[in-house]
Amino acid sequence: DFVSLKTPRAACMEPVSVASGYVNGYYKSVEDASTTYFHDKLAKGTHLVEEIYHIDRLGVFSTAPAQVQCLYAPEFISIAPAITIHVK
Repeated sequence: DFVSLKTPRAACMEPVSVASGYVNGYYKSVEDASTTYFHDKLAKGTHLVEEIYHIDRLGVFSTAPAQVQCLYAPEFISIAPAITIHVK
């Protein structure tokens, strides 16, 4: 219950949709360096989150690790590895 998913983005990425609000049963909060998704309930299993970005410069960029966490019981947390993006 009440799960947050924080997806940081690289410095070269800007989301196409910058509006925060409710979308398909969850709340999406767009911030400067990340997007956080808040779910009332999240069932077991694999879930896919897709976001469309504009790339505004060339180079090699890194993201911070993404994390999913139960906000009622913060000891339940999972952290994905950071990724490196090469833009040519």
